[in-house]
Amino acid sequence: MNYKLISFFVPLLLIFNVSIVPLMVNGASSNIKAAPYYMPLDNDPQNIDDIVANSGIRHFIFAFVLATTDGQCIPTWDGLKSQRVEDDRKVLEMIGKVRSHGGDVSISFGGYNGVELGHVCRSPEQLASAYQLVIDKYGLTHVDFDIEGDDLGAVDEELKRFHAIKILKHNAQTKGRQLHVTLTMPCTTVGLSELGKAEIKRAISVQQDLIDLYKIMAFDYGGPGGSMSDSVIQIMEMIHQQIGSLRTDLNVEQIYEHMGIILMNGHTDQPSEMFTLDTFEHVMNYARTKHYGRLSYWSLNRDRPCPSGKNFGWAAGTCSSIVQTPWQFTKIIAKFVSNDDVRTERPETSTITRSPTTTTTTSANPTTNRIPQTVDCTNTHGEQYFPYNGDCHKYIRCYEGVAHIEQCPSGLLYDLQLHVCNWEHDVNRPECFQH
Repeated sequence: MNYKLISFFVPLLLIFNVSIVPLMVNGASSNIKAAPYYMPLDNDPQNIDDIVANSGIRHFIFAFVLATTDGQCIPTWDGLKSQRVEDDRKVLEMIGKVRSHGGDVSISFGGYNGVELGHVCRSPEQLASAYQLVIDKYGLTHVDFDIEGDDLGAVDEELKRFHAIKILKHNAQTKGRQLHVTLTMPCTTVGLSELGKAEIKRAISVQQDLIDLYKIMAFDYGGPGGSMSDSVIQIMEMIHQQIGSLRTDLNVEQIYEHMGIILMNGHTDQPSEMFTLDTFEHVMNYARTKHYGRLSYWSLNRDRPCPSGKNFGWAAGTCSSIVQTPWQFTKIIAKFVSNDDVRTERPETSTITRSPTTTTTTSANPTTNRIPQTVDCTNTHGEQYFPYNGDCHKYIRCYEGVAHIEQCPSGLLYDLQLHVCNWEHDVNRPECFQH
């Protein structure tokens, strides 16, 4: 994914929505269904709070983590030494805000430009350590590998990367967690290229179900602008058959569930292509009907009109180059949620006692209920959080002058120091384990 479109165109980890996800057939399940790509530090990123308030989207794919431009095995944002993941606070705060709104984030490694970590890290173990640093830094349960350009077809690097992913999945399992892994690939007018099919075969050779979701960049392949939605659907049906011939462990319906579609809003890098709002709507309905695993697009940074009086070229990195109002494309893919998806994100309920005489039904995900004014929220500004006496799994959120009780996901407790839900083994609250 050409993240620059060049020539054309709470600094603490919040984990309100990090939960241990169940297994599904042949891989880890995912609660991230509709998720645009978003560059948090490049291409004039919009404010996360504004995005959530105005677009209806709650899940994102943050792009891109790379090696340094001079080829060091150090995870950085956009390949810049000044943006080392290890030292980051800005993106960490953004992810915290997303999770505080009930959403979650996947982080993408690679992209069209820059140096992918698999190109410079010497061994699968060293590469896995670099990826793991990012996973641990941001508390990730989802990662994406966007393999394009010279990286696609580099056999030694692909095998190194897949062995590293196997290590990452093992690391997660030893901690009682699941890591959902997506592989992003370009397409051609006849579906996957031979390099793309060979890449999938190499992943299968390491572990048959190593990749949980195959995401296809259904743009920049030279499609006909006048019928882009029909063209995308035709391409995706070809790829469905191609993946089916490779993943023989999956049936027809499961293949769709293990596939994702990535669109590009407005003008693409190909002069023949144009993705309109109607294109997005049509493809979204198709993807929902077929029960695709994910619908994404490149990119959220472009979901706004270009300012007048300035030449942004054919395909800009910060606007769509078509007539639109902000957030229109994001609002469309936000609708890509079926009833099954809703049930996945809101597991069966359990009863939680608030007082000797009152009970309320809440879900396993963070939930909000109006409660008596157990803390004084009248003088608080924005959102503030307080412990809930007598139950380490609960906390009180002051919002707009009103106190609300909220429930941490299973396996998490309220952290008195970070003022967030955190893993039980990371919370210094011995009273929570006293009987």
